[in-house]
Amino acid sequence: MLTLTRSELVSHGACSPALDLFDKLFPSGRMEIELTPLAEVWIAVAFPEYTSWLREKNLIPIANLNSTNLYSADLRSASLRSADLSYADLRSASLRSADLSFADLYSANLSSANLRSANLHSANLRYANLYSANLSSADLSSVNLRYVSLKGAKCGVTDSSLPGKWEVSSFDKEILICVSS
Repeated sequence: MLTLTRSELVSHGACSPALDLFDKLFPSGRMEIELTPLAEVWIAVAFPEYTSWLREKNLIPIANLNSTNLYSADLRSASLRSADLSYADLRSASLRSADLSFADLYSANLSSANLRSANLHSANLRYANLYSANLSSADLSSVNLRYVSLKGAKCGVTDSSLPGKWEVSSFDKEILICVSS
């Protein structure tokens, strides 16, 4: 159960628009929700401008969406920074402009996902399936790309656009093998 009060927001220095929104959604001054994967996704999608701040202040936990089925989910601009999305089914999901920095996407299925302009800075994509995914304009800086499947992906990745810590070692059928440089 996640409980958050208006007074907690005030004591942590919440901005006026955030307090106004909280008052509108929770006139009692108290929010109590069961923190299910659905609730975590709702918070990340509905309030991306506030989610990172709430997590930084430890007012809500980092999203735990391990093994969650998010097939075809509309997660555009969602704030999923540091989220655990390992083994998640994100096939055909729209993650355009989503913040996935520092997220754990180990073995996640992102085939045909739209990650255009997504922030994947320092994300763990090890063993992720990005078959036919759209990674155009995505931030891949410091991302773990070891053993990532990129067959058919639209990524615009060139040797010069790969993060400085990685280099392409070889293409092995469907797997892009990157190694630390």
